[in-house]
Amino acid sequence: MGEYRDPIARDPTFGRALSGMAVLLANPGERDAAEEYFGKALAQMDRMSERERYRTRGAYYLMAGNQPLAIEEYTKLVAEYPADSVGHGNLSLAYFFERSFERALSQGQKALELYPKNLVTRNNVALYAIHAGDFDLAVQDAESVLAVNPSFEKAYLARGRMSSVSTTLARAVRGSRQTDVLFPAARRLLRSRREDEALEIASELGGRLEADPRAYGKLIEGELELERGNSQGAIRLFRESTEISNLWMSRRRRKTALTGTKTADGRAARGHCIFVLGQEMTQV
Repeated sequence: MGEYRDPIARDPTFGRALSGMAVLLANPGERDAAEEYFGKALAQMDRMSERERYRTRGAYYLMAGNQPLAIEEYTKLVAEYPADSVGHGNLSLAYFFERSFERALSQGQKALELYPKNLVTRNNVALYAIHAGDFDLAVQDAESVLAVNPSFEKAYLARGRMSSVSTTLARAVRGSRQTDVLFPAARRLLRSRREDEALEIASELGGRLEADPRAYGKLIEGELELERGNSQGAIRLFRESTEISNLWMSRRRRKTALTGTKTADGRAARGHCIFVLGQEMTQV
């Protein structure tokens, strides 16, 4: 964060640095601090270029959960500045949060074409690919991330020894309490027969105030019942999950349990052991 703190110390009205600091704080979930810096950045909009204004407003709307406005800002940005990799990367993230997975994947790939060495973007694209059903691409991108940085906590090696997967899993869970880390970690724990640890995560998520974490908590409990062969219990929990928040994954897993068939999602989880944990904004 020093790259932003130093210029802010020299010029507290430097909007570009303020917005960059806000994004760095928002990614690990330091929302209060991020909001403070976004507030300072937004107060300097008249001193920014048009491109910086699009980026700053888009990033703020992403953090605030206002995806339609984030999409609007980033769509304008990439229309006027088509080589802006940050614009494409964060537009893909806004589409992902809206559960428009194919659009998220398309925009993420455009960002990678512009900046193929950006590990955050490549990791995000692997996550989008899973949800869009392109599991081969997900494996490929996750492996590419870890080939460059084996300690990248939010990417799981698609193929490899279980001991390596478990080690990375433990590191990821210790390093973050974010839902987008904990939920895939709980699924991996269930696959490894570590049910008590998975249920601890479900309990933690179920005790939160926000709807999405509570829905993911129910989803974990449903996954456990499905693993135990209790399809009716799983269906009930998946239904309760969708009633809390209409998650794509909950609907998908409920349909799987109802039909008694394995979806492509299930094959990917078991066959490749690919888990891409979390998604982040690209720095503005």
